[in-house]
Amino acid sequence: MPSETYVLPLILRNDDKSPRLVKIQQPDSLYFKVVSPTNISHKLAGGLAHTFMVYFTPDDIRDYSEKLLCITEREKFHIPIRCIGARALLDIPDEIHFSPTAVKHTTEKILFVRNIGTRDARVQLIAAPVAPVDFEIPMGESVQIQLEFCPQRISSFSGELVLVYDTGERVFSKLLGEAFESNVRLEKSSLHIDPTYVGLLGTRTVVLHNYSDVPVSFKWTRYSSEQEETSMKERRIQALIDKEPGELNSADSKQTINSSELDSTSTEFADRMAISTKRFENEKWNISNDRMLFKDEVVSITPLEGQIWSKSSFEITVRFVPNQAREFTRIAYCDVVGRENRLALKITGLGLGPKVHFSYKELDMGRIFIGSRHSYELVLGNRGDIDALFCVSRSSPTKTPFSDCFNFSPDDGLICPDAYQSIIVKFYCPDQLGEFEETFLFKFDGCPEPEKVIFKGTVVGPTFDLDCSEINYGTVAYGFPITKTILLRNTAFIPMLITVRVPSNLEPEHDPQFTVTPNLQQINVDPVSELSIQLCFLPQHLGYLDAHFSVDVDKVGRNTLTIPIRAK
Repeated sequence: MPSETYVLPLILRNDDKSPRLVKIQQPDSLYFKVVSPTNISHKLAGGLAHTFMVYFTPDDIRDYSEKLLCITEREKFHIPIRCIGARALLDIPDEIHFSPTAVKHTTEKILFVRNIGTRDARVQLIAAPVAPVDFEIPMGESVQIQLEFCPQRISSFSGELVLVYDTGERVFSKLLGEAFESNVRLEKSSLHIDPTYVGLLGTRTVVLHNYSDVPVSFKWTRYSSEQEETSMKERRIQALIDKEPGELNSADSKQTINSSELDSTSTEFADRMAISTKRFENEKWNISNDRMLFKDEVVSITPLEGQIWSKSSFEITVRFVPNQAREFTRIAYCDVVGRENRLALKITGLGLGPKVHFSYKELDMGRIFIGSRHSYELVLGNRGDIDALFCVSRSSPTKTPFSDCFNFSPDDGLICPDAYQSIIVKFYCPDQLGEFEETFLFKFDGCPEPEKVIFKGTVVGPTFDLDCSEINYGTVAYGFPITKTILLRNTAFIPMLITVRVPSNLEPEHDPQFTVTPNLQQINVDPVSELSIQLCFLPQHLGYLDAHFSVDVDKVGRNTLTIPIRAK
C-alpha cells in the first residue's frame, strides 16, 4: 500500500576461508533504504554472515526496481530488487474443450472471462494460426470471448491459447477438439445423360442428401482437393508474372505498346507503368480470390453452390449441351461441409450429330471418254432432328491428277430435318488418261469425323477403227501416182481431232511420196461418223517400200493407230 513500509532481510555469507570486509552502498532512491548491522566495520570471518535490512516505502501501487551495489575487498556485484505492484488477472480455464465437430464445420465456444486482478487488463489473445486480438478488461469487469473451431480433416486436435498481458506475463490455456465425418452424400456417384443432338439441351438431376444434425454448405468445382486448387492458382499467377514486362496493354485502345520505345523518364512512361502495375495487381487479386467453381463448355451444374438444412435433401440439375458428335466425360467434385474428401460425380453423355443419309457412298463411273462431260446426282437426306450444315472438300490437301476434274454444285449448304439436298457432281477431264479413285469429304457441323464419298473410273481416249488392216499398193510404176481410199470410223460419242501421217524408213515423220486428202493438219471427226481418207502414192525410189499409215489423236497421243503400207 502507498506510504506503508515493507522490510526484508538481506543475508550475505562469507563462504571463503579468509575473513572479508563487506558492505552495501546506500541506493540513490527515495523508496529503498539499507540498514547495515552494527559490526559492519569488522571483517567477517569465514562461514559467518551479515544481515542487512532493506526498507521499501512506496508512494503508489506500481512496479519498482533497484540494484544494490555490494562491495568486498576483491570484487563488486549488484543485487537486483524488484517490487511487484498491481496486476490484472483473468480467470481463464487451463483447458478449453470443444464439442465433437464435423469436418469443415465451424463450432463456436463462448468463454466468460472476468478480471479478478487489482488493475485493468490490457491483453493480447494469441491462438495460432489466427492473427492476435487485442482487448481491454477493466478491473472487476467481465467480457465474453468467442472461440471458433473449424477442423479440415478427421483427427483429434490440440493447440494453445496464449494470453499476453501488457506487463509481459503470459498465461497458457490448452485447446482441445475432435473432428468427425458427417453423413452427407450424393444420391449416385455417376450420372449418364441421354444422347443429345449437337446444340440441343439434355438434363438430368442428382440429389445431395444431408442426414447430419447441422446445415451444410456446398460448392461444385473441377478440382479434387484444395491443394489442387491452390496449385492451379499458383500456376496462373506465375504465368501472369512471366508475361513480357515490357508490353503494356492500353486500357483504352487495347493495343500492345512496347515500353522500350518510350523514354523511361517521361510522364507517359510513368503513367503507363502505373496502369500496367495496377492491372497486374487486379488480375492477381482476381486469381487469388477465385472460388474455382465448376466451369465447362459442355456441362453445367445448377446451382453451383448453396446450403442444405439438416435432415433434408437438395436437387442438383446437370445440363448437357454437346458441341460435337462424340462421347463426353466430365468429373465434378462437390466440396461439402462434413466430408473431408470431396464427393466425385462422373458425368457422361453422348453428342449426336446430324443424321444424313447418302444415296450412295461409292460410285463407279466406268469408262469415260476424254474431253466428255458427265453429270451425276448425289442426294443427301437429313433423317435427324437438327439442321445439317455441310461442306465438301478433297480428302487430301494436295492435288491429284483428277481432283480438279470434279465440281460439286452446291459444295456447301444447310439441310433441314426431314429435307433433302440434291448435289450435282460434274466431271470433265480434258487432257488426262488413266484410272482414278478420288475421295471427297462431306464435313457436317458438329461431327468430328467427315463422311467419305468415293468416285472411281477410267478415262479413255475415243474409239475408232479403219476398214482395212493394211494398205497394199502392189507393184507400182516409178513416177506414176496411185491412190487408195481408207475409211475411218469414229465409234465414240465424242468428236476427235486426228492427224494422219505416213512415216517411213526414209522419212520418220512423213514420207513426201504420200499425199493425204483431206490435206489438213488436224481433221475433226464427228461422233459416231465416218471419214473417207484418200492416200496418193507417187513412187520416187525403186525397191520395196517400208512405211506405216499412222493416226495421231489430239490429247491422246501419237501413233494411236497404225497399219502397214506395202508397195513395190
